[in-house]
Amino acid sequence: MELVDIMIRRKINFLCMQYINWVDKKTKELDSSRFKHWYTHKVKLKNEVEIIIDKEWKKDIMDVRRTRDHIIALRLIVEQYIFSVVS
Repeated sequence: MELVDIMIRRKINFLCMQYINWVDKKTKELDSSRFKHWYTHKVKLKNEVEIIIDKEWKKDIMDVRRTRDHIIALRLIVEQYIFSVVS
């Protein structure tokens, strides 16, 4: 997958995207890569959003909330700090 190659090459650990083509609310592994993503889609090509993270951070995930079909929030704890990633 070209996107995964770019993330690895540029050392991107978190990526938020909008308007992709999957329909559902799920978690999905990206091929055999080290990335995992959460996404939410109600209608194809409308209100779509996702967060892709490096699996190295997977153990630190506290919560994933899909508040609406176009908002997803991921909370993770690193050392004593809590971070939120919102897309």
